Amino acid sequence: MAIGNTGKGVRRVITGERPDGRSRVWLDGDAPNVKRPTEKIQSVLLWATAGSPADYSTDEDAGQWQLGTSPPFMGSRFVHFTLAPGGERTEPHRNDTVDLTVCVSGELTFYFDDGSVVLRPGETLVQRGTMHHIANHGDVPAVTVTVLLDGAPKRDGSLERDEQAR
Repeated sequence: MAIGNTGKGVRRVITGERPDGRSRVWLDGDAPNVKRPTEKIQSVLLWATAGSPADYSTDEDAGQWQLGTSPPFMGSRFVHFTLAPGGERTEPHRNDTVDLTVCVSGELTFYFDDGSVVLRPGETLVQRGTMHHIANHGDVPAVTVTVLLDGAPKRDGSLERDEQAR
């Protein structure tokens, strides 16, 4: 089953402040930065930061940045990820990041060099720079939201900042 353009986007609401300091909704609509590295995988960048502490005062839409899988140096990447059902899987890869993942729907199996774990709706995974791949053995699309935080140390064989996991 391919993940096609269903017409249903991923809504994101971004807040900000007016010049007088009053809070407001700055953006409200479907996230425009959608990547489909294969017909079975969809990744939607919701937001990113270019450092820490994060600058929240700009009117730049960081959800439109063109990034690979890893976040900017000292930054973060907030992503909505969908994997089609029927045994579909990503390629094995490693990011030099700390990934904070919540399963929203479906089930995903995360495979590591030693073992695996199934993530179900409402369950979380903190992944600390490990080699892994992800598979959906279920019969419905699996959806997660993940914040990837730039990590250290940097290692040979990890995805570079502009590379996309598949």
